[in-house]
Amino acid sequence: MQLEILNIAVEFGNKPILENLSLALAPGEIGCLLGASGCGKTTALRAIAGFEPLKQGQIVVGAEQISRPGWTLAPQLRRVGMVFQDYALFPHLSAADNIGFGLRGANRQHKRQRVADMLDLVGLSAVAHHYPHQLSGGQQQRVAVARALAPDPAVLLMDEPFSNLDVALRERLSLEVRAILKEAGTTALIVTHDQNEAFAIADRIGLMNRGKIEQWDSAYNLYHRPASRMVAQFIGQSVLVPGEVQDNQQIRIALGCLTSRTPLPANSCVDVLLRPDDIIHDDNSPLLATVLAKSFRGASILYTLGMPDGTRLLSLVPSHHNHAIGEAIGIRLDAEHVIAFPSDS
Repeated sequence: MQLEILNIAVEFGNKPILENLSLALAPGEIGCLLGASGCGKTTALRAIAGFEPLKQGQIVVGAEQISRPGWTLAPQLRRVGMVFQDYALFPHLSAADNIGFGLRGANRQHKRQRVADMLDLVGLSAVAHHYPHQLSGGQQQRVAVARALAPDPAVLLMDEPFSNLDVALRERLSLEVRAILKEAGTTALIVTHDQNEAFAIADRIGLMNRGKIEQWDSAYNLYHRPASRMVAQFIGQSVLVPGEVQDNQQIRIALGCLTSRTPLPANSCVDVLLRPDDIIHDDNSPLLATVLAKSFRGASILYTLGMPDGTRLLSLVPSHHNHAIGEAIGIRLDAEHVIAFPSDS
């Protein structure tokens, strides 16, 4: 593994910020810590960078231990690069000189070649001599990434790298940065509160909650196989509908019966997770639901639907099916991944 975080804990005063946090990234793998403000994700990044001491556990980069309780290797000795939220570019230096800043001590020829390689990698050779104020937000971000990559770090850390950009630019740049990191073969860990960014850039995502990782997994599994109710409700859009477990792992809900792959106690009450793509609009279905609300999304419309028993559902429907609020429409259940949690009630 290129990065291993083994059961770490961090405290501020006597207040625990991280507890029993573990993750691992293979060489060239991109990970992401995802969560709401205050969940501890930035503290985890700062601990890896060497800015926060550990109360418990250890951090290993390559084969070298860089943090343990009572000892922290200095940040400049860790071979850990950092891209800050505001990019922290030097306004008086050109793009090329910003990239070369971290190569102090290298001989002139190596430095010139490395800067040229980095500019080519991030697609900015044409603006090498432009200053930060002459660059767009996306170009500034790529300069910051190139500057962090120039010294060839063992691990690259990125703290909310797309938060200063407009929404339309974020997803495109997420994909661009992913391609840059993959081409460079760099192991990276990114922090964000935006799950769309996490899905676009990361191979593995850790959903954080109160200083712990609820689930460290692929985006697909976080969405379709959430390990907890918290993960299910944080990732994507969903509703939880009441159900009753019958024989042979059949779960009866208002829309019909589903089969759970996970053993559940017979006759128990559960809450079944349903995503908008589990509810299919079907004019020929005898099962009807009433449109309670709608959100136009261009190619699709997200409908909030109500069943006669009061159950609420979400359904993502192609936008040429433009139904009015209050209209009854045909639906059918097509849930391939059945996730159920013990009922709170």
